[in-house]
Amino acid sequence: MKVSFFVSSLMNMPSRRVRDIAVSAWKNKREDDELRSFLVLEAASRVNDSGMKDVYKGKEYFLTSCAVSQRRAWVKGNEIVIDYTLDALGVNDVDVYRDSDAENIEETHGIRVSSAYVGRDIMRAYHQGYTDISVLVPPHMACDDMGLGMFAQLYVYALSGGDTFGEGAEGVASDIELARECAAWVESASYEQIYERLRMVRQLFAGIRLRVYTAHPQRLLGFSGVARGFESVDAYLAQNMEKRNSLWVSRIEKAFEESQSSLIGIPTDFRDPYAGGGSGIAYILACVGAFSFSFVDFMYRCYEIELEDTDLIIYITSHIGVDLPLMLTHISEQEIISPIVLVSDISGMHKSELPNLNLAGTYELRPEHAFISKTTEDILLESDELEEKLYSVIQKIAHTWGWDSSMFT
Repeated sequence: MKVSFFVSSLMNMPSRRVRDIAVSAWKNKREDDELRSFLVLEAASRVNDSGMKDVYKGKEYFLTSCAVSQRRAWVKGNEIVIDYTLDALGVNDVDVYRDSDAENIEETHGIRVSSAYVGRDIMRAYHQGYTDISVLVPPHMACDDMGLGMFAQLYVYALSGGDTFGEGAEGVASDIELARECAAWVESASYEQIYERLRMVRQLFAGIRLRVYTAHPQRLLGFSGVARGFESVDAYLAQNMEKRNSLWVSRIEKAFEESQSSLIGIPTDFRDPYAGGGSGIAYILACVGAFSFSFVDFMYRCYEIELEDTDLIIYITSHIGVDLPLMLTHISEQEIISPIVLVSDISGMHKSELPNLNLAGTYELRPEHAFISKTTEDILLESDELEEKLYSVIQKIAHTWGWDSSMFT
């Protein structure tokens, strides 16, 4: 029997750990079955793993971490993918979105962490001769400058015509100043000046393929979801972030509209659910010529061929909200004869809903927690309990859904 596992993280349990437990539990019951497993990056994930290691047959490099970022790069031939999914930080992880600088909002432009390091990473890849550069971003990143620090760093490079690498100063303090100066410039420059800088950076990348993959859409469309997407963010600060982002975006869009030399129009809609990816980095990259894609769509195309001869699909996810996870939606919408079994920590689904979703069965690990608010300490204490329940449920599924070819001969 051929079984395919699609696995995301469960609460604070990394997806690779979830996969190891599920595979071990199944093998304990049915050791002769052929098992395949695929990691899925979901918006609900607290512990992120992009799954690139499993699908991208290239070399993995851990880039030097700066004070606010962790990232990896995947290289194959003239292609490079810069993976920022480890940089999915929110207010529960870093203390940059607090209200400490609210009184200096006019001076700081609300910027506490710069995205200049993303610009340097792209510049470094360009300088090393890669002609296919992809950037993978989570919905939210540690930077809160809407990608302006990255744009400023790329513009510094464009000024040299692409011949000089690393003109911008590195370092957290200088990066913040770079982002704040760029923000002040966007607010005061003419539309013609803004468009000209965007055009120069676009021209820099004219000879390469630049792509940005966003892991998941914002829960609220585009930039409206950037500030509100962080848990426990101060309401006053979130309002200021949204007001500030709207100002920057409106001036950038107006620059494209006003420029009589522009033949490209507005490159992307700021209301697009993927425009806010990477706390706005995806939008700025689209403005300088990057093609924008859903990372889940990309991963599904990588996995799709593996589903053609599978006998059972088991999808493991943290919880089911208003909508199904995007990867599960892709799988369930295909004409796949194999049954799909859903395993979730918490879902609250009724059995009557299963046929409409093309699901053959559903199992909940902790249904009693669906309406109980848990603290971080509670979640950490329950890790062992969650592992035991996952192991038990997978064994139950193996017993119920497992079959042997001898049954049909």
